[in-house]
Amino acid sequence: MDLQEAKTVIEKAIDERVNKYEEQSKMSAKGIEESLKGQLDNLLAKHSEISEQVKALGKQQDAIELATKRNNQGAEQKTKSFFNDLAEQAESAKEEIERIKNRKSRGISFDVSGGQELMYAKAVGSVTSANVTGTLPTMFGQNITSTPNRKQHVRGLIPSVPLTDAIYSFPRYTNGEGSVGIQTEGSAKAQTDADIAYVTATPVVIAHFQRHSEQILQDIPRLLAFTSGRMVEQLLDKEDDEILNGAGGSNRLNGIITQATAYAPTGSANTSSADRFSYLLNAISQLAQSNYTPNGILVNPYAYYELMQIKTTTKEYTMPYAGVTFVDGTLRIAGVPVYQTTACATNAFTVGDWTQAELLVRNAIQVDISREDSDNFQKNLVTVRVEERVGLAVYQPGAFITGSWTALAS
Repeated sequence: MDLQEAKTVIEKAIDERVNKYEEQSKMSAKGIEESLKGQLDNLLAKHSEISEQVKALGKQQDAIELATKRNNQGAEQKTKSFFNDLAEQAESAKEEIERIKNRKSRGISFDVSGGQELMYAKAVGSVTSANVTGTLPTMFGQNITSTPNRKQHVRGLIPSVPLTDAIYSFPRYTNGEGSVGIQTEGSAKAQTDADIAYVTATPVVIAHFQRHSEQILQDIPRLLAFTSGRMVEQLLDKEDDEILNGAGGSNRLNGIITQATAYAPTGSANTSSADRFSYLLNAISQLAQSNYTPNGILVNPYAYYELMQIKTTTKEYTMPYAGVTFVDGTLRIAGVPVYQTTACATNAFTVGDWTQAELLVRNAIQVDISREDSDNFQKNLVTVRVEERVGLAVYQPGAFITGSWTALAS
C-alpha cells in the first residue's frame, strides 16, 4: 500500500462515519452522545493503525531510494563514505585520543555505520609494525649515558698547593752521620752532621683535545657539556698514572710508587701462614717504626674485595676482627683507611703517610672551546681542549711503602 492508497482509505472511512451520523440524527440526545463516543473511539484507533502503516511505508521507500542512490555511485565514493564517518568521529573525540596516547585513558569506541554494506569480504589479521611503511615515530632521550668514572683519584689523598714559579725546588733533609752521645767530664762531645739535598720538581702539561662538527653539537643536546666533563675525567686518569707511576726525568712527574720503599715482609708476615692482611699490617708497622703516621692504603678494587674472602682450608673466614673495622662505609685496617682505585695495579698496594707529598698546581684544569683552530672555520668544526700544568713534590719517599700480593696463596 502506497501513500495515495492510504489516503483514500482514510477519506472513505470518514465518509462512512458521516453517513452513519446523519442516519442516527433522529436518535435521542443521550443515544446520540453514546453512539458518537463509541464510534469516535473506533475512528481514533483506526487512525492510529493507519498512521503506523504510513510510517512503515515511508521508511521502506527511504531505504529503497538510499539503496538506489548508493548503487549509482562509484566504488571510490562508496569507500570514502566509510572513512569519512570514522574521520568525523575521530575528530570529535581527539581529546580522548590524546588522553589514550598519554596513558590517561584506557580506551574509546567508534560506531561506524557509514559504508558498512560496501566493505568487501577479505581475510584479516592483526595489525603490527610489519603493516607500517616508513619510519615509526621515535622518542629520544635527553641525557647521554657514559661509562663510569674512577671512584678515587690520587689527588684526593694528597694536598694541592699553588705553584707560583716555573720550577719548584725544596730542601730534603736526611739524618747524616754521627750520633748523639753522653759526655764524660773533660772529654770531647759527640759530633753529628746533616745531609740536605735540594730536590727539583718541574711541572708538566697534561692535556688532550677533541674536534666536533657544529652539526653534531646542534643535533645531540648537551653533547658539548658532556664531552667537556668526560674529557676532564680522562685527564684526571692520566694525572693519577703520573702521580703514582711517573718515571721522572724530562717532562715527566717523579711518581710516588717510583720513589717509594719496596715492601719486604718481616716478622709474622714473613711466614707461610701470611695473607693479605698480614702484609698490610706489617707495612703499617714498618712505617710506624720509622716515625711516620700512615693515613691511607691504596689498592685495586679486585684486591679490596679479595681481602674479605680470605678463608682457611676449611672455608672459615680469617679476617682479623680485632684490627679491621668499617667507619662510615670505609674499611680500616688498624685504623688506616683503605681506598680502592683502578689507578692501582690489580695485586699491588701502597701504604703511606700521604701528607708527605703535594700536588703543585701551576695551571689548574682548564676547558677551552674554540672555532679558531686549524681549518675549523672552513669545516664548521669546534675544538674542545682540556689541560692542566702540575708538578709533584714527594718530600719524604720513605713515607711510602709499595708492594704486591702476587707471591701469596691467599
